[in-house]
Amino acid sequence: MFRPKDFFGFHGKETLQNWYTSIRFSWKEFFSYYSTWAIVCFFIPFQTRLFQFMKFHMILHASLGGAYISYIYPKILHVHYMNIILDGFLLQVVDFFAHQVFLIFLCQYQNRPVLCNLVEFCIVNTPLVIYLCHFNVGYRYGLRIRDMLFLFIIYIFFLFFFA
Repeated sequence: MFRPKDFFGFHGKETLQNWYTSIRFSWKEFFSYYSTWAIVCFFIPFQTRLFQFMKFHMILHASLGGAYISYIYPKILHVHYMNIILDGFLLQVVDFFAHQVFLIFLCQYQNRPVLCNLVEFCIVNTPLVIYLCHFNVGYRYGLRIRDMLFLFIIYIFFLFFFA
Protein backbone atom coordinates (compact mmCIF):
# COMPACT_ATOMS: atom_id res chain seq x y z
CA MET A 1 0.00 0.00 0.00
CA PHE A 2 1.16 3.48 -0.86
CA ARG A 3 1.22 6.16 1.82
CA PRO A 4 1.42 9.64 0.27
CA LYS A 5 3.69 10.70 3.14
CA ASP A 6 6.27 8.18 1.91
CA PHE A 7 6.50 9.98 -1.43
CA PHE A 8 8.28 12.89 0.23
CA GLY A 9 10.86 10.59 1.78
CA PHE A 10 14.28 9.58 0.53
CA HIS A 11 13.14 7.43 -2.43
CA GLY A 12 10.08 9.42 -3.54
CA LYS A 13 10.17 8.82 -7.29
CA GLU A 14 10.89 5.11 -6.93
CA THR A 15 8.07 4.78 -4.39
CA LEU A 16 5.64 6.49 -6.78
CA GLN A 17 6.64 4.20 -9.67
CA ASN A 18 6.20 1.10 -7.50
CA TRP A 19 2.79 2.30 -6.41
CA TYR A 20 1.72 3.07 -9.99
CA THR A 21 2.55 -0.47 -11.13
CA SER A 22 0.63 -1.98 -8.19
CA ILE A 23 -2.75 -0.35 -8.97
CA ARG A 24 -5.45 -2.91 -9.73
CA PHE A 25 -8.39 -0.83 -10.91
CA SER A 26 -11.77 -2.54 -11.28
CA TRP A 27 -15.19 -1.00 -11.65
CA LYS A 28 -16.65 -3.32 -9.04
CA GLU A 29 -14.21 -2.06 -6.45
CA PHE A 30 -14.76 1.56 -7.51
CA PHE A 31 -18.53 1.28 -7.02
CA SER A 32 -18.17 -0.45 -3.66
CA TYR A 33 -17.91 2.98 -2.00
CA TYR A 34 -21.17 4.73 -1.13
CA SER A 35 -19.80 8.15 -2.00
CA THR A 36 -19.32 6.94 -5.58
CA TRP A 37 -23.01 6.05 -5.72
CA ALA A 38 -23.90 9.48 -4.32
CA ILE A 39 -21.65 11.40 -6.73
CA VAL A 40 -22.97 9.49 -9.75
CA CYS A 41 -26.51 10.20 -8.58
CA PHE A 42 -25.56 13.87 -8.10
CA PHE A 43 -24.67 14.23 -11.78
CA ILE A 44 -27.81 12.53 -13.15
CA PRO A 45 -29.95 15.37 -14.56
CA PHE A 46 -33.28 13.65 -13.78
CA GLN A 47 -35.47 16.23 -11.99
CA THR A 48 -38.42 14.83 -10.08
CA ARG A 49 -39.17 15.89 -6.53
CA LEU A 50 -38.57 12.42 -5.08
CA PHE A 51 -35.32 11.94 -7.02
CA GLN A 52 -34.05 15.35 -5.89
CA PHE A 53 -34.84 14.37 -2.32
CA MET A 54 -33.07 11.00 -2.74
CA LYS A 55 -30.05 12.77 -4.26
CA PHE A 56 -29.88 15.18 -1.32
CA HIS A 57 -30.09 12.37 1.22
CA MET A 58 -27.46 10.25 -0.53
CA ILE A 59 -25.06 13.20 -0.51
CA LEU A 60 -26.00 13.89 3.13
CA HIS A 61 -25.27 10.26 4.10
CA ALA A 62 -21.90 10.35 2.34
CA SER A 63 -21.07 13.74 3.83
CA LEU A 64 -21.92 12.73 7.41
CA GLY A 65 -20.07 9.41 7.06
CA GLY A 66 -17.02 11.10 5.56
CA ALA A 67 -16.99 13.76 8.27
CA TYR A 68 -17.30 11.10 10.98
CA ILE A 69 -14.42 9.03 9.57
CA SER A 70 -12.24 12.10 8.98
CA TYR A 71 -12.91 14.41 11.93
CA ILE A 72 -14.97 12.89 14.76
CA TYR A 73 -13.41 9.44 14.94
CA PRO A 74 -10.38 9.61 12.61
CA LYS A 75 -9.46 6.40 10.90
CA ILE A 76 -6.97 5.12 8.41
CA LEU A 77 -8.86 4.47 5.20
CA HIS A 78 -7.55 1.86 2.76
CA VAL A 79 -8.64 2.64 -0.80
CA HIS A 80 -8.15 -0.85 -2.15
CA TYR A 81 -8.67 -0.26 -5.86
CA MET A 82 -5.97 2.45 -5.86
CA ASN A 83 -3.74 0.61 -3.39
CA ILE A 84 -3.43 3.72 -1.23
CA ILE A 85 -3.78 4.52 2.48
CA LEU A 86 -5.40 7.81 3.49
CA ASP A 87 -4.94 9.21 6.97
CA GLY A 88 -4.55 12.51 8.77
CA PHE A 89 -4.62 15.71 6.76
CA LEU A 90 -4.80 13.94 3.38
CA LEU A 91 -7.91 12.06 4.52
CA GLN A 92 -9.51 15.38 5.50
CA VAL A 93 -8.66 16.96 2.12
CA VAL A 94 -10.07 13.99 0.20
CA ASP A 95 -13.17 14.04 2.42
CA PHE A 96 -13.74 17.72 1.74
CA PHE A 97 -13.51 17.40 -2.04
CA ALA A 98 -15.26 14.02 -2.33
CA HIS A 99 -18.10 14.60 0.16
CA GLN A 100 -18.49 18.07 1.66
CA VAL A 101 -18.29 20.12 -1.56
CA PHE A 102 -21.32 18.31 -2.99
CA LEU A 103 -23.37 18.90 0.16
CA ILE A 104 -22.42 22.57 0.23
CA PHE A 105 -23.47 22.90 -3.41
CA LEU A 106 -26.83 21.20 -2.79
CA CYS A 107 -27.53 23.32 0.28
CA GLN A 108 -26.62 26.57 -1.46
CA TYR A 109 -27.88 26.23 -5.01
CA GLN A 110 -30.73 23.74 -5.11
CA ASN A 111 -34.12 23.74 -3.47
CA ARG A 112 -34.55 20.92 -1.01
CA PRO A 113 -38.00 19.36 -1.27
CA VAL A 114 -39.85 18.90 1.99
CA LEU A 115 -40.41 15.37 3.27
CA CYS A 116 -44.13 14.68 3.46
CA ASN A 117 -44.57 11.24 4.99
CA LEU A 118 -42.91 8.07 6.22
CA VAL A 119 -43.28 6.28 2.86
CA GLU A 120 -41.23 8.98 1.12
CA PHE A 121 -38.63 8.77 3.89
CA CYS A 122 -38.32 5.00 3.31
CA ILE A 123 -38.06 5.42 -0.49
CA VAL A 124 -35.43 8.12 -0.15
CA ASN A 125 -33.25 5.95 2.11
CA THR A 126 -33.56 2.83 -0.06
CA PRO A 127 -30.10 3.29 -1.70
CA LEU A 128 -28.45 3.33 1.73
CA VAL A 129 -30.30 0.19 2.83
CA ILE A 130 -29.32 -1.58 -0.42
CA TYR A 131 -25.71 -0.53 0.08
CA LEU A 132 -25.63 -1.72 3.71
CA CYS A 133 -27.10 -5.10 2.69
CA HIS A 134 -24.64 -5.73 -0.15
CA PHE A 135 -21.32 -4.37 1.13
CA ASN A 136 -19.35 -5.00 4.30
CA VAL A 137 -19.15 -1.54 5.88
CA GLY A 138 -16.88 -2.78 8.66
CA TYR A 139 -14.29 -3.93 6.13
CA ARG A 140 -14.66 -1.00 3.73
CA TYR A 141 -14.67 1.87 6.25
CA GLY A 142 -13.71 0.29 9.56
CA LEU A 143 -17.06 1.21 11.13
CA ARG A 144 -18.51 -0.66 14.09
CA ILE A 145 -22.19 -1.05 15.01
CA ARG A 146 -21.98 1.74 17.58
CA ASP A 147 -20.44 4.01 14.92
CA MET A 148 -23.39 3.28 12.65
CA LEU A 149 -25.85 4.01 15.46
CA PHE A 150 -24.09 7.28 16.24
CA LEU A 151 -24.22 8.27 12.56
CA PHE A 152 -27.94 7.43 12.46
CA ILE A 153 -28.56 9.67 15.49
CA ILE A 154 -26.61 12.51 13.85
CA TYR A 155 -28.61 11.98 10.63
CA ILE A 156 -31.96 12.14 12.45
CA PHE A 157 -30.79 15.19 14.41
CA PHE A 158 -29.78 16.90 11.17
CA LEU A 159 -33.14 16.10 9.56
CA PHE A 160 -35.10 17.27 12.57
CA PHE A 161 -33.32 20.60 13.04
CA PHE A 162 -31.96 21.60 9.64
CA ALA A 163 -34.05 20.02 6.87
